[in-house]
Amino acid sequence: MPLRTEATPDNPRLLAFLHGPLVLAADLGPADKHFEQQTPALVSPDPLKALKPVDAAQHVFRMEGAVPQALTLRPFFNQYDNRTAVYFPIFSQAEWAGEREAFLAAQREKAALEKRTVDVVFLGEMQPERDHNFRSNHSDLLSWQGRSGRQAWWGEGNYIEVDMAVRPGPMVLRALYWGEEVNKNFDILIDGKRLVNERRQAEPVKKFVSVDYALPEALIRGKSTIAVRFETRGSDAPVYELRTLTAGK
Repeated sequence: MPLRTEATPDNPRLLAFLHGPLVLAADLGPADKHFEQQTPALVSPDPLKALKPVDAAQHVFRMEGAVPQALTLRPFFNQYDNRTAVYFPIFSQAEWAGEREAFLAAQREKAALEKRTVDVVFLGEMQPERDHNFRSNHSDLLSWQGRSGRQAWWGEGNYIEVDMAVRPGPMVLRALYWGEEVNKNFDILIDGKRLVNERRQAEPVKKFVSVDYALPEALIRGKSTIAVRFETRGSDAPVYELRTLTAGK
């Protein structure tokens, strides 16, 4: 069977590897172990040549040139007990020399965010919405720049709502918006009480932007979960991701 690559729709330098119909994934160790390593990348002028067969009949390959270390790739479908990597950022040697520090800084920022995250909902994705008891009276699915999202319909009183975990101590709610979606009018409510009226009054930018909203202690005291609602007050309310985070950096 041929070895081939597939890029994500929005980034030709983010590749998955397939052996025939089988998606390959790097084995990063047991899923129940805390992961503090750098997210793997591949530094190679020819990604396919970076994979060397270990046991091609069993679809096992060694990825030379991976950083921070070489990796073993096996079929993704039977690694259900493992933490895995399916997509790999691809760099040439010259690109890695110039972008290494920025890449590592982004990975450190991502790790810090994950450490602070109490709960996360990827809106527009079936299983995360089911896991968080998603409900809505009028909403649409969104897809932009490779990310899914939800949009409460334009008007007044249309909403999307999910249940999210919280814990004792200072916390914030983080919402991810597309930066060009500005000049809105919607409320964010916690268990039916208005947290903030969001107008998205900012200069439009062509990237995703996150906004943090402090969660008052009175709204989360004694609770393990809260109902987070985005309700329109004269516009639509497009949201892509929600997180509850411990306060701080």
